[in-house]
Amino acid sequence: MKKIKLISILIIVFLSTSIFAQRTDDKQITHESTGSSTTNSSFEDYDDLILSGGFGAGAVVSTNIVNSGAVVPYSFDFLLRYGHQNVGLGLTNEIYLTPENLARLAFGSSSNTTKVYFQYELNLFKKTYFNIGLSGQFGAFFVGDERDSLESSKSRYFGNVGVITEIGTKKVTLFVRPHLEYKSYDIGSWHKEILLVANVGLRFKIPNTNK
Repeated sequence: MKKIKLISILIIVFLSTSIFAQRTDDKQITHESTGSSTTNSSFEDYDDLILSGGFGAGAVVSTNIVNSGAVVPYSFDFLLRYGHQNVGLGLTNEIYLTPENLARLAFGSSSNTTKVYFQYELNLFKKTYFNIGLSGQFGAFFVGDERDSLESSKSRYFGNVGVITEIGTKKVTLFVRPHLEYKSYDIGSWHKEILLVANVGLRFKIPNTNK
């Protein structure tokens, strides 16, 4: 239920922003002092809508040593491509294969995480069947049972940087994204994590027919 709620929030925010931008794109702002007019720029200038999904594997090192081990993420991203740049929102669930989490799972809880984030990518090429670029994500995450409450007051933030490589056709590409990530748990406490992960998946690109 929590996963559905988070995905719904992302989709609603993403689509609402795009619809609002499309409605305002053709409106002109009249400057009374000069009598001139300009046209607003908006999200309608995007080249493609990208729906992305994938999974991966990697290692996590935590200051809470018993929560160090392996991690298996799977993610869903909603991006807009503008020339060499991709921007959007994403959702990732991470399964922790660590001594602490395996023990918690035995008692019906977990330290798995759910992440919600902003994503930005800068690609080397504009329109090719092969591309490579820099990729970054920044956002918040929920741990274990916190995923059942969006009102959690605990402060948890993360950021990662990586390299993304794509190969395929104009509409579908296979991607690989290795990245290095930093997680910060409650402000004021000494609980930090470093993750080294590689994700693979597919991207479906829907061209902007209105451009």
